Amino acid sequence: MKANRKGFTLIELLAVIVILAIIALIATPMILGVIDSAKRGAAESSAYGYVDSVEKSSLKDMIDNNGNTLVDDTYSISSDGKVLTANTKMEADGTTPVTINVSFKGDSPKGVDDSVTIAGGEITAATLTINGYVVTYDGKKATAAR
Repeated sequence: MKANRKGFTLIELLAVIVILAIIALIATPMILGVIDSAKRGAAESSAYGYVDSVEKSSLKDMIDNNGNTLVDDTYSISSDGKVLTANTKMEADGTTPVTINVSFKGDSPKGVDDSVTIAGGEITAATLTINGYVVTYDGKKATAAR
């Protein structure tokens, strides 16, 4: 009786492994590019949301304080990303900067040099650090870069 030999030879298995390795080498950079693009897009979307929240919070604060809080200027953002701190205007004691609490859901800016420029009640420029990306906003478009 003859033995029934079923299965793959070592050469066939090695050929399949080599083919799979080549496919993995080709696909990995594409997948990493898609992931980076998605993270960049998420940072830009968060910047749009944050800018919108700052504008709304600024307008609310202006209404609550009879329009006396913010003037057209550039303002820095605190490290927690939730408070807008004025560079130029101080409280009556002369030491505490005026702050505006920003209610925002999502990834907040966390950079040391983050800032927004307000003109006419709208944000005309911003530099925000969100999830490791520096997002610049020119009043219309947000662009993220590492």
